[in-house]
Parts: sequence; structure tokens; C-alpha cells
Amino acid sequence: MWNKLVLPVGMALAILTGFSCKQSPDQTSGENAPKSVKPVETQVAKNSFNRYYEDEDALVTFFVQAENGEITKPRIRTKGLENEFDQTFTIEGQVTDGHLLDLDGDGFNELYLVYRLTDDSGNLDMIAIRSNSYLDASVVQVQKINERRKMNSDRIFAINGKLRRSFTDQEGNTINYTYQLVKGNQGWYLLPVKG
Repeated sequence: MWNKLVLPVGMALAILTGFSCKQSPDQTSGENAPKSVKPVETQVAKNSFNRYYEDEDALVTFFVQAENGEITKPRIRTKGLENEFDQTFTIEGQVTDGHLLDLDGDGFNELYLVYRLTDDSGNLDMIAIRSNSYLDASVVQVQKINERRKMNSDRIFAINGKLRRSFTDQEGNTINYTYQLVKGNQGWYLLPVKG
């Protein structure tokens, strides 16, 4: 048994030793040898979401940077406002899409960033940012929908300047919502209206 084991182990050690002792012709030794070698870091972001959204006049731009994971920290910043917006959020999910729309009709677009929750439901959620003229931007409170949905049936999309949501309920019915942006006592709210 030892003879059978010694040969493969010996070959493996010889191969490893041979590879580790090889020196390329351009390497130097002694005083001129480098003291340490820094590895070159190449970052391949398989799950990155890096996009920008700008209005037709390109006066205000929203930049979104996110490395999707179970916990994602999307950074949203603006360019073109008097007081630029720059905030990082912590969400349990992955950013999937974004929409630039003017739901309140004031002539200035809002950003609606869509993300899929990490849980197994496949449900979506949103972060909404409203630009206040060319002055600044603020976070909009998004009202949740508590209806139970079939797994992975939730969709949020923009059509004809409106933000819509569609999903299948537990009985198999298609449920549709249209979002409205309204001013409340403590800021702006994104409210889902059924139908």
C-alpha cells in the first residue's frame, strides 16, 4: 500500500516544487530584487448596477451606484442642483431598474429606483427621490402594498409617463396600481391607487 501512495505523493511534491522554484528570465536576485509584490486588483462586478438618469434638457442628472447582494447599499447622487443630493441607502434586496418621471407635474423629474427584496417572495419595493425645482432633492415616502402576491409576479414599470404596478394575487387575479405623488404634512408621498 505504501508503494502505491508514495509514488503519487512524490510526483505531486515534485511538480509543486518544480513550479514554485521556477524563475523567469526577467526576474532579478540580490539587492535589485523587489522587496514585495503587490497583486493587481481587478474588480469584476457581476452584480453591479451603475446607471445615470437625466432629463431631456440634461439639466439635472441622477447617478445610481450599487453592488447588489443580500444587503445592498445603493448610492444616489445628483448633478445640476443648487444643493446636490448624495445619499447611500441600505436595502435588503437587489436594485433591478429605475425610472425618471414627473408624476407631480411640476416640470421636474423624480427618480424611482426599483429593487427586488431578498426574501423568497420575489416582491419589489422602491426608493423615490424628488427634485425640488433646481434647488435640491429629497426622499419620498413610498406607501407599501400589503396584498399577498404570487411569488415572482410583481412588476413595476413606466408607461405613458405613469408609474404602474401589476401582480397576481393568491387567487390568480391580476391586480393593477397606478402611483401618484402627493404632498403631505411631512413631505412627499408615493401612493398606490388601485385600478
